[in-house]
Amino acid sequence: MTDIAIEAHEPAPRTARPFVITGCGRSGTTYTAKLLTQLGCSCTHEQFFTGSKPSLARGALARLGLHKLAWCPEIRGEAAWEAAPWLPLLADETLVFHQLRHPLEFIRSRQKKGWVHGRCRSRHLPHIPKMDKAGFAALPLGEQVN
Repeated sequence: MTDIAIEAHEPAPRTARPFVITGCGRSGTTYTAKLLTQLGCSCTHEQFFTGSKPSLARGALARLGLHKLAWCPEIRGEAAWEAAPWLPLLADETLVFHQLRHPLEFIRSRQKKGWVHGRCRSRHLPHIPKMDKAGFAALPLGEQVN
């Protein structure tokens, strides 16, 4: 009987690809960025894509095709709803995740933040009573949107 040597092969190391998570505001990108970071996958939230970033110069160069948008190598990802218009200008290897939230939860979240203006409420959501955030959050979901 001959001995057969079995060699264990380490899998090839995977190169981490940069990624961006986008969606509409209040879709949970803050939560996702924190969760990924706690799990060891560095993900910033609204630090690279903000109202003032990328800068006008970097944005113009990207739009002209002279520069691909990217962030520091130690940061693996960025979560920001503001990233959506910049997606075509990201480096080709960038993974894009589109995060969705149920529309009723989106409305509830905005209402809890007090982001539904009184005129909007009376015109488009007349069935939602004007109340403080705690009172609204205590309502069953069906009463918040129906």
